[in-house]
Amino acid sequence: VQWVIDAYTSTTRYPYGQRIGNVQLSSSTGLSRSANYIRNSVKAVVVAYTGDVTFYVVDDADPILRAWRSAFPDLFTDVDDMPPELREHLRYPEDLFRVQTDLYSKYQIDPEDFFQRTGAWSVAQAPSVDRQDTSRVVSQPADPSDVQTEFATESNVERFVPYYTLFRNGTTQEEEFVILRPFVPFSTDDRRTELQAYMTASSDPDTYGQLVTYVVDQETLPPGPLRVANQAESEQDISPELSLQANEETGTKVKFGDLQLFPVADGLVYIRPVYVIASDVTEYRFVIVSHDNAAVLDTRLDVALARLFRGFEGEIGDRVADREDGPADGDEPAGDDDAPPSSADDTDPAVLAAEAE
Repeated sequence: VQWVIDAYTSTTRYPYGQRIGNVQLSSSTGLSRSANYIRNSVKAVVVAYTGDVTFYVVDDADPILRAWRSAFPDLFTDVDDMPPELREHLRYPEDLFRVQTDLYSKYQIDPEDFFQRTGAWSVAQAPSVDRQDTSRVVSQPADPSDVQTEFATESNVERFVPYYTLFRNGTTQEEEFVILRPFVPFSTDDRRTELQAYMTASSDPDTYGQLVTYVVDQETLPPGPLRVANQAESEQDISPELSLQANEETGTKVKFGDLQLFPVADGLVYIRPVYVIASDVTEYRFVIVSHDNAAVLDTRLDVALARLFRGFEGEIGDRVADREDGPADGDEPAGDDDAPPSSADDTDPAVLAAEAE
């Protein structure tokens, strides 16, 4: 068992660099909000059984890391020396991705448009994990002709939490393990909720760290995550079922999982699990699948997809078999041959001590 910890180099003194500021980071972040330079140059690997730590250099071009490496040459190890089976498990760090997506959304425009934010984006608003809060429902998109007369800033509403997923690269068509986050058009009051783009960062060994932005290039933008989630909760076939799951007297609550988006053909499919919490026990109940202003709710993903896309009979992929109902399809029933070999004397303390050792 080996634990991988992301290590950053950072400084507050990079010339003309913008500080992290109010970028929404994870609760366990180690990044300083005053930093204006950040790189994930090192992966610290801790062996659980011995406590040994190896600092693998994954960004040798980082000048700060090079300075540390010059001072402590024996402290660091080249990432090429990392075992391949360990390298396959590296993940692009979430907090670095949060900072990059937040700043890129404002800086991906022409310099003359920077202060008025013309053509800028915002990280998409985050759907609430609770039942729909009417105070979060936003109005229709603002008039694109509205022009800011001073440096424009957005409101500090909760932003979409990036998530890890398997995703097909739009250029190579290869399936990659990435972290993903969507964008909406910039607006100072967050009235714009249409999907404008989304960015992925690859964690695959061959393309690790590669950032790709997919831009929605059409006059009428599709709904973004917040509007998709709110519309799904308001569906006449979904809202009553969700209401039945909540009970104020018993303290039963409905909670939503991550809203994930998947490009399918020329559109997007959104998938979101629904959980019920009772007596501090969280139980999965439903999954909501949305596509093109339509949404369905079911206990199974394949059934929900079949209801949303009539005639769908595709394979969803791997799932953990419900062992209470017997072995999964294709599994051989467990027999005596599968049992671990027993010792000669299961009650001899000396034998048991030796096995424990």
